[in-house]
Amino acid sequence: MSQQPEPALTPAERQFLTFALDLAADHMAVRGDEFTDEDDAALARLRQLAEEQP
Repeated sequence: MSQQPEPALTPAERQFLTFALDLAADHMAVRGDEFTDEDDAALARLRQLAEEQP
């Protein structure tokens, strides 16, 4: 069986994801001492994945 590629995010989904990532970044900035460099890297990677969607 061939595996179907996952559908790309719709524009509305991408907008919501970007909004949620912005909120997460703001929260992390306020409570910075609770988050590590790995957390920052994970957030950056999620942003990158959201932007890569066709």
